[in-house]
Amino acid sequence: IHKKRSRRRMAENRGITAYAENRTGGISVFLEWIENVMCSWFIALVLYDSWFGWISLIPIAIFNHIRLKKKQQENAVIRFKKEYQEMLSSLSSSLRAGHSIENSFKEVEDNLRLLYVDSSVIAEEIHYLNQNIAMHIPVEEAFYRFACLHPLEEVSSLSEILRFSKRTGGNYIGNISQTAEKIHQSLELSQEIDAMTAEKQIELKIMAVMPLVLLGYIKFSSPEFLVSMYHNPGGVLIMSACIIGYLISLTIGEKIIHIDRKSTRLNSSH
Repeated sequence: IHKKRSRRRMAENRGITAYAENRTGGISVFLEWIENVMCSWFIALVLYDSWFGWISLIPIAIFNHIRLKKKQQENAVIRFKKEYQEMLSSLSSSLRAGHSIENSFKEVEDNLRLLYVDSSVIAEEIHYLNQNIAMHIPVEEAFYRFACLHPLEEVSSLSEILRFSKRTGGNYIGNISQTAEKIHQSLELSQEIDAMTAEKQIELKIMAVMPLVLLGYIKFSSPEFLVSMYHNPGGVLIMSACIIGYLISLTIGEKIIHIDRKSTRLNSSH
C-alpha cells in the first residue's frame, strides 16, 4: 500500500501540468499581480473615474489567473512536443542503426541530457522509463505508463504501435522506426502551422490594445469629452457594457484563431 501511494505521488508530481506549475516562479506571480493592478487602475481612472472601479480587481485577478494558467499549460505542451520531437528523431536514428528498442531508449536519454542541460521533462520521463526496463518491465508497458502521464495523441499512438508490434512480432523495430518518423513529420507540420497563425495572433493583440490606448489618450488629452460618462447611472451602464463587449470580442477573436489553426491543420493533413 505504501509503495502504491508513493508511486501515485510521483505520478502527480510529473506530467505536463505539473511541469507547467513548476516552471511558474515567484516572478511570474508578481508580474501577474502587477498586470491585475494596472488593469484595475485603468478601469477605475479611465472608465469610471471613481474608486468604485477598484472592485474590478477581484474578477480581473480571477480571470487573469485562469487565462495565464491556461497559457502556461499551452506553452508547456509546446515545449513538451518540441522535446518529444527530438526524442523521436533520436529514437529513429538509433533503431535504423540496428540497436534494440531497449538500448535505443538508453541512447535517447543520453542525447536528451546533452541537448537539454538545464531542464527537460522528456529526459526525466525517459530516465524513469529506463529504470522500469531495468526492473524487467516490458518496454511497451513502460512506455504505456509514460503515455498515461502525457495524454497526447502523438504519445498514445506510439504507445499503441509498441504494444501491437510486440504482440504480432515480425519486423517490429522497422515498424516502430517508420511510425516514429511519421509522428516526427506530423509535429514538424504542426510547428509550421503555429508559425503561420502567429501573425494573426499579433494582429489580435494590436487590435486589443488600440481601443484602450485611444480611450486613455482621450481621457488625458481631452477629458471634457468623457465628463458626461462619469458619476451617473447611464454612463456607468454604458462603460460596463463596453467592458463586457470588449471581453466578448477578445474571446471570439481567440476562438477564431484557434478554429483557423485547427482547420489549417486538417487541410494540411489531407
